[in-house]
Amino acid sequence: MKTMKLPNLLRNERGFSLAFTFLIAIILVLLVWIIPSYLKIQSSAEQKSTRGALENLRKAVNLFYLQRGHYPYSLEDLEPNYVHPFPNVRLGIPGYRVNKQVTRVMVDSGMWYYDESSGEVKIDCNARDKEGNIIKDW
Repeated sequence: MKTMKLPNLLRNERGFSLAFTFLIAIILVLLVWIIPSYLKIQSSAEQKSTRGALENLRKAVNLFYLQRGHYPYSLEDLEPNYVHPFPNVRLGIPGYRVNKQVTRVMVDSGMWYYDESSGEVKIDCNARDKEGNIIKDW
């Protein structure tokens, strides 16, 4: 059985063949195109998840108020009867400014802000979400 020889243009004795180099180039271009899209989708999912957790925390604070006649003294008072497990702030936004008035520090570079006199729960983040809204105003 004879082996087929490649033309000299596609074969290089010292390194990669031209076809292999083109294949690597195409893979790299696809990765450069796919990775930012993936990171955008992940950031969007994290923001939607955190926005849902914010709404759940607000409902839990209101339920606490209805059952006990006063707002909880801190967000930790909601756990485990009203909220379990306690949600994390995940926004997918690196390097945003965080204020120091917080009740509970969460693991993923985000914080919940809670005012026990009004029962107001917010996310302590001055950055903008994917739609251009300031996250603190959610």
